Amino acid sequence: GGRSPLAASIAGGGDPVSQALAVEEKPVTAGKVHRLHLEVDSARWCVNREDLVVFEQEVRALWMEGGIPQSIHCDASDHEDPKIGPSIHQVCKHYIKPVTLEAGGMSWALMRHPEGLTCDVFATHCWDEGVFEFLSKVRLAWPVDHEAKGLYCCFLANPQNGGIEDMLNDGPDRSPFAQALNTAKHFLVIPNSKVSIYSRLWCVYEAHLAVEAASKGTLNIMLPSTVTHCAVITFSLPGVLSFLLGLILAYFFCAAFYGFVFQPLVWMVLVMIGSPFLGGSIRCLAKSAPSKVAAWATLSSYWLELFIIGHGLGLAFWHFRGFADQYVAGRRVSHSFEIGEGWACLPLAFSLVVLYLSIIIRRVSRSIAQREAHMLKFTSVRHAICSRGDDALRIKRAIQGQEDHIDRCIEILSHAGKYDKALLRNIANGMSPLNARLGANPFRIFIAVWAWEYWWVTDLAAHAHHIYCIQAPAATCALALIAWYFVRDHACFAFDMLFFGGLLFVAVSKLWLNSLPDPRAGDDETPQRFLSWETLPIQLLGLCLVVIASLYHYCGLRKTVWGERSSCGALGVGQSHCLLTCCDEDDALQAAAARCTHLRRPSRHDDEDHHDDEEIVDEFSARGTCCDEDPVVQAELANIGEEIVDLFALDGRLCQGDSSDEETTEQETTTLAEEDEALARVQP
Repeated sequence: GGRSPLAASIAGGGDPVSQALAVEEKPVTAGKVHRLHLEVDSARWCVNREDLVVFEQEVRALWMEGGIPQSIHCDASDHEDPKIGPSIHQVCKHYIKPVTLEAGGMSWALMRHPEGLTCDVFATHCWDEGVFEFLSKVRLAWPVDHEAKGLYCCFLANPQNGGIEDMLNDGPDRSPFAQALNTAKHFLVIPNSKVSIYSRLWCVYEAHLAVEAASKGTLNIMLPSTVTHCAVITFSLPGVLSFLLGLILAYFFCAAFYGFVFQPLVWMVLVMIGSPFLGGSIRCLAKSAPSKVAAWATLSSYWLELFIIGHGLGLAFWHFRGFADQYVAGRRVSHSFEIGEGWACLPLAFSLVVLYLSIIIRRVSRSIAQREAHMLKFTSVRHAICSRGDDALRIKRAIQGQEDHIDRCIEILSHAGKYDKALLRNIANGMSPLNARLGANPFRIFIAVWAWEYWWVTDLAAHAHHIYCIQAPAATCALALIAWYFVRDHACFAFDMLFFGGLLFVAVSKLWLNSLPDPRAGDDETPQRFLSWETLPIQLLGLCLVVIASLYHYCGLRKTVWGERSSCGALGVGQSHCLLTCCDEDDALQAAAARCTHLRRPSRHDDEDHHDDEEIVDEFSARGTCCDEDPVVQAELANIGEEIVDLFALDGRLCQGDSSDEETTEQETTTLAEEDEALARVQP
């Protein structure tokens, strides 16, 4: 866990700037790849989270002492920024190469773990980014999955002292990148503040492989969107204080004036319906304001909703203070709880508060994902370049005919913050992009369980079975959470139906009970009513409606009924308006909808590809090569680019497309159709 000996000597011995310049003048190279890279499968050249901490400590120490100088070839404006730091080019040259050469010439990952680690997470990124920016985003985006141990990261996994070129000669599909992606479960897209990663051909090829795996359901693609603990406290604490303020004001001051107007449960239903309406109205009005004002107005609207919920719950709890039951002609007219109802109402109320706090956190998380997605901006993967001409040719051959497909998938990723089979299927089945992106919220499960078992808990508490009235819904919540853990977003529509159906059941059943004559009217010796039995028909009817709605969604009936609206091939104005209506909370989706109203997919028979190849030549000539390439290569890259164009001209299929590509299998056709429909909703 400590600093390697060479790293310590680099950081502490002599003049660090002179040592760094010495490395600059005499690049460290080795002729052959280390034997570990021949013995250990390339999919196991991984590091874990603890390794990333050690790596950052050593690099930061060397950087602070001047051992990693600014590059004279590339933009180094953020070199001194402690949150961004030196580029990975410079870190590789002045830290990774000397340290690993001293250890024997293997990669940094195999230096830490000679036996290797199973690849669970794959990170795609660009070497122009700052190393500290990259590390912080990887740690934040690390999957919650407890089995995610090993991370494949190219500059740590591959041997930087020579030999990697030989591994790439067999084609990109046999490269270490491809082998690692075959075993990975999670694919982290790490944008940066300098350049779009999809301006690099290797990142495009990794996206190509990742999209294929995600379409089969074996890989989850995601952008960094995790919220730090500091952000959780910063944005949640005002919400908690707003809720407590509303609760105290209602309970001690306002309830005496109008608390008796409605029954306790009615107050809860009113605030659950009214608060989202008021908050949504504020968010719609704030969209015309400047971005920072709109962001704070959005957060403030959620805090206001929590204040309203607290106020409504305060009015409901006020009835605990002792309204006496009154009966007129055999009907109850007071506004008190049913006996034992408080045991069901209190957990339901506080679950609602926790749900709103989770919504605030998700809103902040979505904003982070939108900021990261903004860094992915690109025109098309056709414009991506590579520092090695032969690699560029191989990758162009590998993704030939799939450029439009990759572009569409990256667009979906940019607007949804993730890309997986569940997202595509939910959008294709007719779910709004906003709900499909948010997925299944586990906090809604608690509310659904307490709502559906509301009167069962009330009856158990009324008959003094207080332990059972807690154990029953707790056990149901545990079973529901186990189901959520395994199905997650695949069943988010079913979970949503249970949530809304439960709230509707509680409201309707309360009205039903109020309409029935109370057998206890005027007779305190009459046994307590079994409210769960009296409301059982409504409960069964509600569950049947939930099942029907779920079948309507998952069996494709929703898609069949609304197919002309949801899966239209052309991106029309009407569909844009529909998207803006259902996703009015998302500025990025609105902008995408407006932009894509006039979007036309390019034809393969256009002359774009020839124009793209000319741009590649210009890019090679202008950029030369990456910062740490040999100067001789810089002088030859323009000729390499011209050779690539000549090869493209000889092989017309690389530029014009091949008629055989149109004969896709039925599975590929289905996948593309789902992605088209997903894009039609994310970008109408």
